[in-house]
Amino acid sequence: MNSNNKISFYQIMWLYIIGSFLGFIGETLFHIYTHGEFANMQGMLYGPFKPLYGLGAVLMYLIYRNVGEKKYLFVLVTGIIGGALYEYGVSLFEETVFGYNSWLYPDGPLVINGRVYLPYCLIWGVVILIYYLAIPYIKKIYNYFYKFNWFKVLSFIACFLMIINILLTVVVAMRYVDRSNGIEPRTIIGNTIDAFYDDNFVKDHLPLIKVKK
Repeated sequence: MNSNNKISFYQIMWLYIIGSFLGFIGETLFHIYTHGEFANMQGMLYGPFKPLYGLGAVLMYLIYRNVGEKKYLFVLVTGIIGGALYEYGVSLFEETVFGYNSWLYPDGPLVINGRVYLPYCLIWGVVILIYYLAIPYIKKIYNYFYKFNWFKVLSFIACFLMIINILLTVVVAMRYVDRSNGIEPRTIIGNTIDAFYDDNFVKDHLPLIKVKK
């Protein structure tokens, strides 16, 4: 990351890609630990990615990259609060705009509208604190690799493929919601999606989607 502290599109995309991947790994390991079995925690149509964490990684970097050194308590507290607000906001946005939920917690005394489980907010705070401590190293690593032409080419390819993956995931998920609610396709795009991405495909590749009917 350059000396004037600007952030480029490629930097944002790498933060998203790596954050999404680490989120998938973290949730998978957590599920194995808590349930004693493997489950597909995939959140995008292709690849081991969880967009909730990718977007979170981008937002956390933008928010905390200019916070002064040794603001540990500030970062922890704002991370706990911000993590809860972020999780609730993303869940509400998905349900309102796209008509589905990527997750819903079971009802309980520490659950807010199925969107936030309060003990997990502590984990958000700790994760954000660790991320805050890693930011200087993230900058150095990116600066080091960006000197190489092969990394610039790799960045272009990776970002292009991820953008396609994001757009396709959204379109396929929205069409899956419409099919679940008995809505027939109205365009050639809808017909094509139905032909290549039927319900079984979506359930295999986006197993956590819960349709709001």
